[in-house]
Amino acid sequence: MQDHRLDWGREARTGIGDAGMTALARSCGGLTHLYLGYTKVRDASVGAAVEGCERLQQLSLVGTEVTDATVELLAKALDAAQPPEIEGRRPCLTFVDLSHNALRELPSALLQLRQLTFLDLTGNDLRQLPPALHQLGKLRELRGIREMLLASLRKATAEGRDAK
Repeated sequence: MQDHRLDWGREARTGIGDAGMTALARSCGGLTHLYLGYTKVRDASVGAAVEGCERLQQLSLVGTEVTDATVELLAKALDAAQPPEIEGRRPCLTFVDLSHNALRELPSALLQLRQLTFLDLTGNDLRQLPPALHQLGKLRELRGIREMLLASLRKATAEGRDAK
């Protein structure tokens, strides 16, 4: 299968706006890799762009200032983008990079991406991971939780000192 990639980080520097991104992604039904890194796209345009990408496998939203609401819209759009089974194989998102954004929690809608093997959450303000994370049974690499664990440890240590 041939990969079809769109590096929006590069395209955005050419002056194409949200509407252009949405139109371009929608016209690329065979798109498998979408990189939107370090762009300032709005929630609705991310969802609309992804909704037209039935074969999307890798999505990078590094440093795009996405929020929890963006990821919720994105997960819903991805669910809508998935067509019925085609020749026994359902296209699926396996790689999501949400690093260096403004996420405070992992939206539950992301847990619907059952084929996910890679998830990068580095550089966010996550407080905890949802107990249902185990539902992502194919997840092999989860980045960015070290920061969250260290913050929790510091908080617990400080609370222990304050209690004395």
